[in-house]
Amino acid sequence: ETLSSHQGGDENQDTQFVTLRNVKLMADLAEERKMDQTSRSLQRLCAQQLSQTGKFNLDIGGYEISLGEIHKKIIQSASSAMDVLEVYGEIDALVEKYSKASKEEKDDMFYSSSDLTWFAKDANNRAVQHDLLGDDQTAAKLFATALNLLPFCGQDLQCHSHAMNAAYQQVIAKMTTRGDSLSAIWNLISE
Repeated sequence: ETLSSHQGGDENQDTQFVTLRNVKLMADLAEERKMDQTSRSLQRLCAQQLSQTGKFNLDIGGYEISLGEIHKKIIQSASSAMDVLEVYGEIDALVEKYSKASKEEKDDMFYSSSDLTWFAKDANNRAVQHDLLGDDQTAAKLFATALNLLPFCGQDLQCHSHAMNAAYQQVIAKMTTRGDSLSAIWNLISE
């Protein structure tokens, strides 16, 4: 559905999308001018607003950008593991929410298969890095995200599910052996 097809009571929603377009354009301008923190903050605001409205595409006037593309940009420019975990938390929540939607609904309001595959690969690769650095909690959260996204990815990634699950189990075992509380581990599993 395009913005021009809204009528009457949807004027407020039209105004919201015009504002979102402007926020996205300002984020891109900030990025061009090497204002990284400003760009990240504006990208996050745009992504959060799109998420709340249930829209996965934003018409920028001449081209569309997907929520997945915005999330990728935020992840790639993140300055901390916490920033990355927050974005993956949002992605997990949206995937959980829309995973039960019909195929027709998903086509209009869901991440593309290539976006989901990118997220799963990136989360897994970051998890491996954090595991090697000894940051087990971050590694476990990222492995869990990758595994949660895996059913929505192509066979080329799904064929690695056993190795990904084994790596996740290994991190959880290290945490248990080290004596991390069961509540901390269960919180990881439920996220």
